[in-house]
Amino acid sequence: MATHTIRNMKTSSYLIQSVSLLCILATAHVAQAAPVADSSSDLDYLIKAKDLSKIAIGAYVMGVQRKVDTPVAVEAKMEAVRSMGYLSYHILPWLSIYGAVGAGEYELDAVGTSSGTDGQWGFGVRANLLDHFIKDPTLLEHRIELRSGANYTSVDTKLGGQSEEWGEFSASLTLHLVNDVVGNKELMPSSIGIYVGPVYSTYLDGDVEEDTSVGLTGGLEIVISENVSIGLGVEYFDNATAVGSIDLRF
Repeated sequence: MATHTIRNMKTSSYLIQSVSLLCILATAHVAQAAPVADSSSDLDYLIKAKDLSKIAIGAYVMGVQRKVDTPVAVEAKMEAVRSMGYLSYHILPWLSIYGAVGAGEYELDAVGTSSGTDGQWGFGVRANLLDHFIKDPTLLEHRIELRSGANYTSVDTKLGGQSEEWGEFSASLTLHLVNDVVGNKELMPSSIGIYVGPVYSTYLDGDVEEDTSVGLTGGLEIVISENVSIGLGVEYFDNATAVGSIDLRF
């Protein structure tokens, strides 16, 4: 009797497993045959620009060391410290324009004279070309971004006792690897990213000419919150120079 009961239980178990397996296979077959709607998740978009706020203000301090040719010195090294504040407006979610004003101090090592602090101004454009979320993020990478920018700065100063005026045009294309800090209240930054890419800079409309116009830039960007970010970077042409910036969005 007990043996018969056990056989019935086994038979019932096999039937239940068989029916369950058939249900699973049928469900899977239906799921594969049914049309799948496109997902609206950020992960499924290759190109997606960040939703930037409309207005931002910021400032940056930049050291400059470039080999230049001037009327007072040939193949001299120009050293400068440039401090600029800027106001930007995002005309599109992925595109912004900005104007900048500030001051700079320039010196030629060949003549050993400093210009003092002179005013300067500029304008530029920045664009987010790519914002790709990684579906299976590693420890240090959540997003890949590709950014570009171009700007013009007008300089009016004295080098070697002579008044010099020129414009500087520069452009860059940088690849960013960004790690979003999610779910950790002990870490204040919301994201940390590193970037690297080529940079182009040339002097226009004056008697100052650079020796090297193509270089490399790289650095670190820390987004403290949705409205505040800071950056630390390096540019290298024929000498390495440092850049520090802060950006406030409204």
